[in-house]
Amino acid sequence: MDDIGEICDIKQIDGKRTHRKILMPDGKEYILKRVSIPNGRINEFMKIRKMGIPGFQKVADIKSTGNQDEYWLLAEWISGSPFKPEFDRITGEQEPYFIKRITNKLGKLHTDYKQDCKVSLSETDVAHIVEQSFLPKKNRELLLSYMTERLPLVNSRYKTVVHGDMHIGNILITEDEDVVFIDLDDVRFGDPFIDLVYASNIIFSKTEYHTYYLFLKYYFGGILPQDFWPVVNFYSICKAIMIMKAEIRDSFDGNPVFSMDSFIRQHDGFQQEEPLWYREIRNKDHTS
Repeated sequence: MDDIGEICDIKQIDGKRTHRKILMPDGKEYILKRVSIPNGRINEFMKIRKMGIPGFQKVADIKSTGNQDEYWLLAEWISGSPFKPEFDRITGEQEPYFIKRITNKLGKLHTDYKQDCKVSLSETDVAHIVEQSFLPKKNRELLLSYMTERLPLVNSRYKTVVHGDMHIGNILITEDEDVVFIDLDDVRFGDPFIDLVYASNIIFSKTEYHTYYLFLKYYFGGILPQDFWPVVNFYSICKAIMIMKAEIRDSFDGNPVFSMDSFIRQHDGFQQEEPLWYREIRNKDHTS
């Protein structure tokens, strides 16, 4: 990256990662971070970056670090706070105000940038995804069977611009209460259900269950489409495997923190399309 300016502050945005906040010669503040973007996706990233999509954190510049698939990314600094669920002080129930605004903006993004092309994956692609040495053989066979059976549903889906890593830690509420999606390392053209993977299956704390339940409820206007769970489960498996590979790469002992076993148990060995956490909250919601 050419003249990156003076580092003026270090900010911790989501409680896990630090980003360098820098002051550029033009007087503007940015975040400088090192990101990994596979060579096969960098052209998509550059194309979407130039679209100037409302609600996306703007990327001012991106340059190769010299290492394969690694880049320096210069993104706008946005004053605000990570999204945190709010609760009614009297009833203790979760306030849906910001969740409705978030899901409305995400749904509009998916609609406004819909592409003419559909998803196109082969059985060979599926086999490549699940054939990972860190997965027990019985898990690989189960996942391969599940994903192959649902491949026709996946390939009937249209593509749009997706954030690619849509969890509540990547949602910023600005000082004037606008909603901004940050950390665009995984932005691409893909099935909009990719942006609902975290809300469906990749939930790291039980305290987030109800938040993500409302996320799905308001995104779909209260009624989930019939093909949602088979398709989102397909993408959730892909994301879970990516997370495990990253954890293995970055860990000292070569063991992932995320467990595919717990994922499979949530679906009763994939005898159930809906995960257990969702079924339990849905049943309570329908009886209340």
